Amino acid sequence: MAVRVNKSPINIREKLNELERPIGLKGSELMSSATVQDARDLVSAGRKNIVINGDMRIDQRGLGTVSGSAVYGVDRFKVDFAAGSNSGTNTTQRYALSSTDGPSTEKFNYALRLTSGNGLLTASNAYVQVTYKIEHTDIFNSGWNYTGSGSTNNHLTVSFWVRSSVSSDVNWMLLTHKATAQVFRPEATKLTAGVWKKVVAKIPPNSNINFDNTTDLGASIYLFPHLGSSFTSTPTNLNGWEAWSGSKYGITNSTWGGSSGATFDLTGVQIEVSDNATEFERRTIGEELALCQRYYYTIPEETYAFQYRGSHRMVQVQFPQQMRANPTVSGTFTPSSWSDTNYKPNNTQYSAYLAQTSTQATNNFITDLTFSSEF
Repeated sequence: MAVRVNKSPINIREKLNELERPIGLKGSELMSSATVQDARDLVSAGRKNIVINGDMRIDQRGLGTVSGSAVYGVDRFKVDFAAGSNSGTNTTQRYALSSTDGPSTEKFNYALRLTSGNGLLTASNAYVQVTYKIEHTDIFNSGWNYTGSGSTNNHLTVSFWVRSSVSSDVNWMLLTHKATAQVFRPEATKLTAGVWKKVVAKIPPNSNINFDNTTDLGASIYLFPHLGSSFTSTPTNLNGWEAWSGSKYGITNSTWGGSSGATFDLTGVQIEVSDNATEFERRTIGEELALCQRYYYTIPEETYAFQYRGSHRMVQVQFPQQMRANPTVSGTFTPSSWSDTNYKPNNTQYSAYLAQTSTQATNNFITDLTFSSEF
């Protein structure tokens, strides 16, 4: 006996769409990416961070806690301060973060720490400033369509982690240096005492900015843990670009420097061509050190001379990396009659000579040779 079974028709496409796909939040975002670059941004693919030493690991100078202005607590990040009409003090150091001391969602081992020494940074013309300077070529070759002429890669995203031991406002800005200077000033970030905060800003293109393929200064990031009211103003274009006035850096004045012993920590600094702030790019210690040595290199021990002809001895140093520009040189010369007049340093090596015959038994050397091509 034949049996006939009748079933309603099934729309296979609809049934497939009803299936639960175990792809998670990132997977959904990835599948909805409009472009290949969007997908790369979401999975943090490729080399992306324009900033060198953004996690504050490299400290070639090894100065420990250093006071004063124009100092480097870590490589590439310069700290300046002015007490204004008062006698405030400030110190800078590389600070080791414990496993429970850093940002809760990202792992960092170090931060740049600033400390207000005596709480007297209260004058209207007082400030504390952290500066990171960027070569023209790094932005020119980053892929950023900074004039907005393309349909993709039109945004530069800046992100970093900050913490203050006292509740305060922190101001920052991005300044370009070619032709008519342009500045991007976002709203000030309010910090709660002792709480890490990730600051993120998406910077739009600007037809008035320009970069080239040179090693000159192209742009600078300025961050102000403390800023007196003399240096603040209301931007004409908040969270956007405007012509640089030359004197107004922030939006609101900060009172951080008025608290004795107040600390300010900075880490995880990243600048990338992206519409999103992606996870911090981790490079090996060797890569990060090599990148830093383009701007600063030091030989802390003695560098001894060799006899290169009968009446002269010479010291010669080959730099481990080609430096950004011909460096300035410092060191302790023994004896003091060394000269590099005929051997000016270039960006690959340094030589200095001393009038000394081969029959003289005196050791000749230079201690703490340092080479800097920072801006």
